[in-house]
Amino acid sequence: MGGFTICFKEYIHKCHLRVNRYLNNQGRYLLDAGSGPIQYPEYLTYSEGYEVRICVDISFLALQEAQTNLAIRVYTSLRHHECAFAGQHC
Repeated sequence: MGGFTICFKEYIHKCHLRVNRYLNNQGRYLLDAGSGPIQYPEYLTYSEGYEVRICVDISFLALQEAQTNLAIRVYTSLRHHECAFAGQHC
């Protein structure tokens, strides 16, 4: 049973990191819509090349947990930004 658990954890780890293939590797803003609490360490890699990671979620509790996990400040509302979040560099 232990070998299965190790294989499963490695599989999940690789799946989480695979997301990086589809993200720009740098920019000013990364909009993380439906961010949740950022509960996996691999999720931190998504914003490594960005100046600002904007986490959006309908759950305020998830945003509070994300604040703790990312050591960031959480804003409950967004003002208009000059950046368009359409998969483009900002």
